[in-house]
Amino acid sequence: MGSQLLLGTALVITNAVFHVSCLVWLASMIQRIGTSATFNPNRKGLILLLGIAVLGLIAIHTASAWAWAGVFLTVGEFTELSKALYFSVVTSTTLGYGDITLSERWLNQLLVTPSKKAVLEPTRIRPPSASKLTRK
Repeated sequence: MGSQLLLGTALVITNAVFHVSCLVWLASMIQRIGTSATFNPNRKGLILLLGIAVLGLIAIHTASAWAWAGVFLTVGEFTELSKALYFSVVTSTTLGYGDITLSERWLNQLLVTPSKKAVLEPTRIRPPSASKLTRK
């Protein structure tokens, strides 16, 4: 269990640093584009910036999902890339369908725990819930 705890901690910290680094880079790139002399701040220009931001966020989360899938394959938890990637995406989005689960060896360890979610959730941008959108 000690090695799993160390591995899980290292992976969570690495993932958090990766997300923050990518978000800082994406924000600086958008700022550079938005303040360039050739940028036209009309509706089309703003939609372009928003599109770049959305695609950047998707790319960051895709890279993270592939990295986690690689870890699951490396530690022998899954033998097929498709299952490892599917599990990684479903777990990182907190859907957790339960159709593919970890073995007992890893199930209750650090790789998939509230600790991982607590570190990763602040880096996610999510739309407000429907309850926040309705007027009372």
